[in-house]
Amino acid sequence: MLVARQPIFNARLEVTAYELLFRSLPWADLSGHRGTQATARLLVENLMEQGSRTLTQGHPAHVNFTRELIVGGYAEMIPHATVVIEVLEDVPADAEVVAALAGLRESLYRVALDDVRDVERVVPFKDVISSVKIDLPFVDVDRLPQMVSDLRKLVPGVKLTAEKVETWEMFQLTKQLGFDGFQGYFLSKPITLEQRSVEAFRPHYLQLLNLTSAPEVDMAAVEQIVRTDVALTSKLLRHANSATSMQIRSFDSIREALVLLGAEGVRRTAALAALAGLGRDRPEELVQNSVVRARFCESLSTIGNLGAARFDLFLLGMFSMVDALLGAPMDQALDDLPVTDAVRGALQFGEGRLGAVLRLVEAYEHAAWDDFQEIAADLNLDVALIPALYVGAVQWMSDAFETARAA
Repeated sequence: MLVARQPIFNARLEVTAYELLFRSLPWADLSGHRGTQATARLLVENLMEQGSRTLTQGHPAHVNFTRELIVGGYAEMIPHATVVIEVLEDVPADAEVVAALAGLRESLYRVALDDVRDVERVVPFKDVISSVKIDLPFVDVDRLPQMVSDLRKLVPGVKLTAEKVETWEMFQLTKQLGFDGFQGYFLSKPITLEQRSVEAFRPHYLQLLNLTSAPEVDMAAVEQIVRTDVALTSKLLRHANSATSMQIRSFDSIREALVLLGAEGVRRTAALAALAGLGRDRPEELVQNSVVRARFCESLSTIGNLGAARFDLFLLGMFSMVDALLGAPMDQALDDLPVTDAVRGALQFGEGRLGAVLRLVEAYEHAAWDDFQEIAADLNLDVALIPALYVGAVQWMSDAFETARAA
């Protein structure tokens, strides 16, 4: 099964939940009634057990439910605290559906009406839902204030989520209108009013990144830079301890920790530290997603020949949203970063196999499954092996941030 996650933010740009989107692999038999049962099995046994532990990082999971899943009682197999049931736009408001949703609400489940484009869609569900997700591209901006007012009168206490928020301007508008949740790709867009340069951020991080991007890492030079920053020293030691898979231990020297991590470990630690410096005043999810992309891109090299070194793939994902982190066009954002011409061409223009890798990762994140499968075929990658790599990348990011916070 292919499964991706999309964050839902509050007005402070803190993640409050993730929507989990999935599709069965092409060769799975998911037709008719057997399809509903198979989907339910995937949902409960694979998606939710794995998702609640890794993909959602402890946040509630928003999951799309068909009519068959709602009336079949499958939602009740999942603990109510871990899930928000999203009623798909094509689910009819018949008596059986409304009764099933009423029962779920009585059992403390949260029910959201998905892809709402007009108030009329909400009326038959008004007594059984806790939130409404408004499909912004299909709602005229001029009538949005009235729609919000009507919904709050119709369903007192309703939570409103703005879906497909693609620009910072739309985020600000929906925030002013009192929306409670925000979902979309506005976070990955640069805010040009705050344009900055890499050089403005802890120059020793940039020096460290330059050193570790070389084919041969000069550990002595790395040690000298690390010694200049207490926080960086702490991060390095924490990562070294994590690499031992043992209890916390002390090191006789920074050099010993560097040797234990090895060149690849030092490269990743340096890249993570640099990214944290660049994104220190940005929403954490933006930095976290950059790290997920970095690990995901790197992991793809284990299942196919992508024509690039592992660390170049890591940097490809790591800096894929550096324009948003710096509030500058991608060409300017890359000026001071030590990336190869191939990585630069992929980030700026989508060139070559690395450009295809980045498009693959973006298609997966957006749950654009048809595009994803087409790109995977072009890269000669086995689609069945990729979902586990994505989940592993999310887990790796979570572990890396936990280590960094402890430092």
